[in-house]
Amino acid sequence: PPTSTPAPAAAPEKLSTSEIVELAKPSVVLIMCELPDGNFSTGTGVIYSSDGYVLTNHHVVAGAIEISVLITAVSGYQEVVSANLLGSDSEIDLAVLALERGKYVPANLGSAREAEIGELVVALGYPLADETDANLTVTNGIISSIRDDGTRRIIQHQASINPGNSGGPLFDDQGTVIGINTYVMRRSEGVNIEGFNMAITIDEAISRLEELESGLDVPSAIAGREFINETYGFSFAAPEGWNLIYQDDHAYYLNDLYTGTYITIEIDPTTDEFVSGADWANFWYEQGTIGFDNYELLTSDYEEDPYGVETYTYAESYSLNGVEYTAIESFVYEPLSDSIRLYVEIPTLAYEEAWPRVEKILNSFTDVMVESELSGGYTTMTDPSGIFSIQLPNEWESLETVSLGVEGLEQKMWVGLPYLSGYSPNLQVIKLDSDMFEEVSITDTLDSVLLRSPEAVVYRDEMYIGSIYAEYAVTDLEDTAAYWVVFNQESLAGGLWSMLCSLPPISADEFLSHFSECDSVITSFRFIE
Repeated sequence: PPTSTPAPAAAPEKLSTSEIVELAKPSVVLIMCELPDGNFSTGTGVIYSSDGYVLTNHHVVAGAIEISVLITAVSGYQEVVSANLLGSDSEIDLAVLALERGKYVPANLGSAREAEIGELVVALGYPLADETDANLTVTNGIISSIRDDGTRRIIQHQASINPGNSGGPLFDDQGTVIGINTYVMRRSEGVNIEGFNMAITIDEAISRLEELESGLDVPSAIAGREFINETYGFSFAAPEGWNLIYQDDHAYYLNDLYTGTYITIEIDPTTDEFVSGADWANFWYEQGTIGFDNYELLTSDYEEDPYGVETYTYAESYSLNGVEYTAIESFVYEPLSDSIRLYVEIPTLAYEEAWPRVEKILNSFTDVMVESELSGGYTTMTDPSGIFSIQLPNEWESLETVSLGVEGLEQKMWVGLPYLSGYSPNLQVIKLDSDMFEEVSITDTLDSVLLRSPEAVVYRDEMYIGSIYAEYAVTDLEDTAAYWVVFNQESLAGGLWSMLCSLPPISADEFLSHFSECDSVITSFRFIE
């Protein structure tokens, strides 16, 4: 007799968004944390066991001295219960809490292995709890990408998330948890972006549950952190409560867990395609206004400091995903150096609390000596007469004072070891006696040293070294690049001084690759009062 063909297995039932919300409501919790400084922060978690284990993000609970959780029953009744932190992993950004004894409704943990790009997902959580009166919020969208970010497996999706969504579940259309919402990217390369909502895959979380439940890496406080960028020669510090979302050599992206503020710092290594600082700043300002609702420019400002550094600042207001923000865009333009773009985005209701925390970061920015691939570090050296100090790469060696045989001239010289083939930097610091040259201006002196090859001047400008006015020029003559600086000092060191950093015998193109090192040495020069 003929054999029958088995009927195909029934496809899993797909649920509507409202059905997923009703199913998941008792499992999605609001986490409230009291912090050591008296502030409070909130986030979201998901109950995954009937005895009250909650999965959330590490950054939601880091540093909390007391944690409580708001649970919503199926009936709508809400209850606050206390919670203990069992374990936390700061690298992967996951944590497990244990609720006080009781009977709880767990969510169904699924898997992201079968999830596909384009499938519907639903995000539940408690974003901006003060604005939403601690009501559960739901958004939905599609999966855009599933990939590794170098640390963990993540899902990029279109279901909007905001501060407070962190630690909350991402459901598939069958009502199972496939991810833990963790962060959102709002800007990249100075451009506003949408749809970069990121969730850690639930598979990644499940693989770590045993360790987290057993007390892995329980932190005692949110520590402040200093960031040092040796590539571009600056540092800044973020106080406790700031979470680093992303960084590379060119950018930093931070989120304040206390206030929901975002800060983006991006470095432009070159601005050659722009005719001026104003042109550069205006381009990035216009890019930064795209994609917002109810956009309004509140104020704009321009400053130029004694060093010739131009700062363009714009204060704005707009709404994004129904949340009102007050924002600052600041563009710091420095010719012949690296320029910085800074974006600060603050939920308007939290502005008074957030701005002092932002100022701490802004006021912490400091220049640092660049330790390039050519250098094993810098050493501060003081000349034998005690008049000035300067920072030199450790590979450079110091020569004693050289007499030029001309009355009124005294030269201090350092030369660099030839640690690259054909590359031996030579730095000269020369004092021009004030009695001989009191009638000679800085401009005249620089003109005189450039007189022999005015056509070789690549760039000329003015700057301050410390508090001392100087004029400088970069020259290229017969495949020898040089950086000339002339300045005066009206203190005990009196008179005109000049510096020359020459890099023979390399071309102008090669010189540009070493310019930052020579520039760091020149601008580290300080007179000793």
